[in-house]
Amino acid sequence: MKPGAHPLLGVCLIGIGAVAACTAPRAELTVVFPADAGACDAQTSLACVNYLQFTVGVGTAFNTDCVPVDLPLNNLCDVAKLATGRALFNLPPETKLPIKLQGLRVFPATSCGSEQSCPPRTIFTGQTQDTGRIGDFGGRALELSVTMNEPCGIPEQFFPLPDGSTCDELCGAGKLVCSGVQNGCLCLPP
Repeated sequence: MKPGAHPLLGVCLIGIGAVAACTAPRAELTVVFPADAGACDAQTSLACVNYLQFTVGVGTAFNTDCVPVDLPLNNLCDVAKLATGRALFNLPPETKLPIKLQGLRVFPATSCGSEQSCPPRTIFTGQTQDTGRIGDFGGRALELSVTMNEPCGIPEQFFPLPDGSTCDELCGAGKLVCSGVQNGCLCLPP
């Protein structure tokens, strides 16, 4: 394993929607962190990430898969631990590269797509550099280089909106993150 590389993320090369566990052929993603971006364990503001969005293919021939984050992300190195012992998504062998990854904070946390009034925040991104089809990498590893886009920062809070109030009034000056979401407001803490 290369220096700066972390455990493998499994990518099954079987049909989308298959219920069975991973079977051969299988490709794996090795999560790597560019040296010029700083140590992955020093990038610590990821606790708000609640979904991973994988996009594969190019142009109009692409597929997107959304996976909930069910483990705490204390730092960027923890991204490599998300798939330990499981495949996060399945792809047919003819799927064209690259594979792109986004670590998203989505509110409300129902899927990678969110309400227009509260667009997802992209906390980290990654992409494979290899070209070709994913089936060309059966039994081998693809490197997925991951970098921080922005830290989560101060945790946001949701408040129901009382009748006759506005989110600006409820959150306070400069504290409004999203308004009109599920009959309430997403605010920075006072």
